Amino acid sequence: MSVQLQLEIDLWGELEDATAKPQSASLSQLCRLLDQAIADLPEQQQLQVAGSAIAQIAQIHSLRAGNFLDENDPVAGCLPMVDQATIAVWVRQSMTVNLDAFVEKPTSKRQRKPNPTDSVVSEVDPTALLALADQLEAERSAQQDPRKMLEDLAGVEDVGRWQQAIASYLDKVESRVCLVDLQKALEMPMVEVWLGLLLGGFSLKQEGEFYDPGDVWIIPASLAQFQCC
Repeated sequence: MSVQLQLEIDLWGELEDATAKPQSASLSQLCRLLDQAIADLPEQQQLQVAGSAIAQIAQIHSLRAGNFLDENDPVAGCLPMVDQATIAVWVRQSMTVNLDAFVEKPTSKRQRKPNPTDSVVSEVDPTALLALADQLEAERSAQQDPRKMLEDLAGVEDVGRWQQAIASYLDKVESRVCLVDLQKALEMPMVEVWLGLLLGGFSLKQEGEFYDPGDVWIIPASLAQFQCC
């Protein structure tokens, strides 16, 4: 008798015994026997033997589960009892988490003793000091100038083109124009229309609710001069 045939006989014998006593069967051992039994078989025969063996192993697994449920049926008046060894592999016993990456290292509270030779005073060039004062004054003035703030906001945008488009449109109309209608007629983003009006010195009039674009009116230069007279 060949070794391969003996391995197959051993496999089917173990499967038969496991089917008779599923609770004591070792499924992992059955899988190892299956691997050994089909190792040297042709591919077609491997598929046939493996298919039959796996189906029988699945049946043994089903029998084990059925027996377990029958033995621990809560209807019978007792709670299911599971031994510790069975559930040990599913229970986390401990956990270690490395939090070093999220913990800030404490800073040293030791203070450096002052050295009598240390100097906290140094000579400052009067010219550099005056230049710094002028720079700070210029920055403060720029922050208080609304027009300068708008120009900084516009940045490198072509504000002159926006102003020209607004002026050209106002020259064509003979009455005041609502901000919303002006924006639709020019087909420009509202922010460009706003900046063009504010930086272009156009005559604006607010009516109704504050911040409502529909209540902001732009008055052409001809009408603005007429109203002033």
